[in-house]
Amino acid sequence: MQAIYDFFFHNTNTTSFFNFSFLPKYSFYFIQGIEYTLMLSVVAVLLAIIPALVLALMRLSKSRFIRGLSGAYIAVFRSTPLLVQLYIIYYGPFYFIKIPDFYLFGFINMKVFIPGVVALALNSSAYVAEIFRAGILAVDAGQTEAKRAVSQEYTIGSGDFLRYTRNINHFVRGGDGSVEVVFGFAGYPIPLMHFQMSIDSEGRPVAHVKRSNAPEVLRHAFRANAGSHWGIYERVGAERFPIRQLYGPATTQVMYSNEAVLDAIEDKMAEIYEKRIDHEILRVLNSWGGG
Repeated sequence: MQAIYDFFFHNTNTTSFFNFSFLPKYSFYFIQGIEYTLMLSVVAVLLAIIPALVLALMRLSKSRFIRGLSGAYIAVFRSTPLLVQLYIIYYGPFYFIKIPDFYLFGFINMKVFIPGVVALALNSSAYVAEIFRAGILAVDAGQTEAKRAVSQEYTIGSGDFLRYTRNINHFVRGGDGSVEVVFGFAGYPIPLMHFQMSIDSEGRPVAHVKRSNAPEVLRHAFRANAGSHWGIYERVGAERFPIRQLYGPATTQVMYSNEAVLDAIEDKMAEIYEKRIDHEILRVLNSWGGG
């Protein structure tokens, strides 16, 4: 090991290709450069997340003007060199914005660090926005698939299912540029009234929640309009009041309790997300516009 070290770092032959004898002398500057680069990357990535999410939502807007505005931003920052963007931002807005000339941690010059971070964050947000948009589109497809799969097993309308279901998406971007997307759903118990209900000859509600099960007569329940909506209620105790509303399973229960439904949702979301990501990569490589 000592011989290898001496060959690379104590080699006095200046014509040798493997001559790293200068490294110990400048190692301090190399270490400082690594620290500076890591600091720049982490701060830029953190600053890019919020603008990227806003841009992704704008790209999904129903307004043509808002979609066009977001698309123009993404197209400009993805089709121009980053070095040009750095020059424009440093000699443009930050020519008029005066930043105090001081050093953070003794070696980070904030006068040049802040414009660099802003330029990198603006550039990065244009790329991350399309990743966010692909994830959101994948969730919409997954929710549609969930609606189809659940309605085959439960007697609930698609509108009622979507009303009580919301998406939980996590986008985690690593310092190495990787993006982890975690899809999920959360929901609430669905009022029994939204499932298939009927009234028998004796005036009792009959609930048919799961298609594979037989309808169930609710002997101590009744259908009533309490406040602003109809529902299926039962009395708590022997008195007329109080009453409580009856609920069926929660949306997450009807989705996650069936492995086949869950697999169908995951497969559909993964398929759409991969298609969108491939499309966005092609757009970057071919410098397509923001359409």
